[in-house]
Amino acid sequence: MRKLQASLKCCSKVNAKEKVGVVATKDGKAQIIEYSEIPIEQMEATNPDGSLQFRHGSILMFMLDAKFLLSLIQKGNANISLYHKAWKKVEYCDLDRMEII
Repeated sequence: MRKLQASLKCCSKVNAKEKVGVVATKDGKAQIIEYSEIPIEQMEATNPDGSLQFRHGSILMFMLDAKFLLSLIQKGNANISLYHKAWKKVEYCDLDRMEII
């Protein structure tokens, strides 16, 4: 209806330490910032009403206009990154010791 180039869905975080990326403004642009990249002080920061400043958790649901998406991959858009590496600790089973690491 609004002819947007891009849209995303997010949900309110349950608490400050919930392990989801947050939708925030960084360097003047809306971005998803990984929870592992936010200092604890910012993650726990609140507004005067007590709500979290970074309360919009990303659930990785996007809608992109096809023409807009194609324009992102055209030559000359070197400043656009369509992915972000996130280094996270993931539980796994050490089969030699039969122990969750």
